[in-house]
Amino acid sequence: MSWRVWLAVVVVCTGCGASLTGSGDDLPLCTVDSTQPCAQVGNLAGHVAAGETHSCALASDGTAVCWGSNVSGESAPPPDRFVHLAAGSDETCGVRTDGTIACWGEGPYAQLAKYSPPDGVFLQVSVSRKVGEDQHACALRADGEILCWQDCSEGQCQPPRGPFKQVATGQGYSCGLRTGGSIACWGRNDDGQASPPAGNFVQIAAGDFHNCAVRADRTVACWGGDLGGETRPPAGTFSQVAAGAYFSVGVRIDTTLAGWGDGGGYIDTPTTPADLFREVSAGALHACGVRADGVVACWGNDRDGQCDPPSGLSL
Repeated sequence: MSWRVWLAVVVVCTGCGASLTGSGDDLPLCTVDSTQPCAQVGNLAGHVAAGETHSCALASDGTAVCWGSNVSGESAPPPDRFVHLAAGSDETCGVRTDGTIACWGEGPYAQLAKYSPPDGVFLQVSVSRKVGEDQHACALRADGEILCWQDCSEGQCQPPRGPFKQVATGQGYSCGLRTGGSIACWGRNDDGQASPPAGNFVQIAAGDFHNCAVRADRTVACWGGDLGGETRPPAGTFSQVAAGAYFSVGVRIDTTLAGWGDGGGYIDTPTTPADLFREVSAGALHACGVRADGVVACWGNDRDGQCDPPSGLSL
């Protein structure tokens, strides 16, 4: 299966007013303000975001660039500058450089953009990929608390008290990584997706029905629905992991990619490329990542052009 690339700068700190943090196994991170360095709130990544049938990335000036499906405006971002992006089914959200949240796109059943995101200063946002009225989003506030909005019918908008350093949303459930390294999940739990393992973790990713997380020792644990191996990670050490609908993908410490899960033979899941990567994001049936040379590459299902980043951009 072919995959496409787009030249981009990996780290965006426009408007952050602070230096990069993190080295070695961690992605370089920028600060949202001078009092809340990202190093204290976890590896938030978010420079590239793969959604249901569209994808987005941060340009070097902090603006969002999106491609793929745009039936609801999900690939038409405002001209704001951002430090973090998250893509869902028919919508995209981003944390602006001042910490406020903007969402764009509107699904056929009154999706996220029709419901204003909460006010405040935030570090990260996560958007679920559930099609229809049951979309929801959660955001990590600068004080470590999580706020969620939109559909809350399965308890996915009722997080416990923090402080947290990351949030991730799936179909009808949400999970948060506490500052102490433990994971809490809430909402739908029919596949065990809201029953995380005990342990000390540094990063978490929510798919549609399953989750994966990087432990403090850099091994990966996954739990929840397992149609075809998406919760059975390989051995080895990782810097980051992402979860799709029926597959998972992670960036190893040596910056190679590893993918697992094949949809049980019912779903055509993406095959990971062999290049070196700094960051990866999993959509429903495709993925995008930032290569070690600063190029954004996408692979997998390309039905709506979600694997075709725009060309001719000066970044």
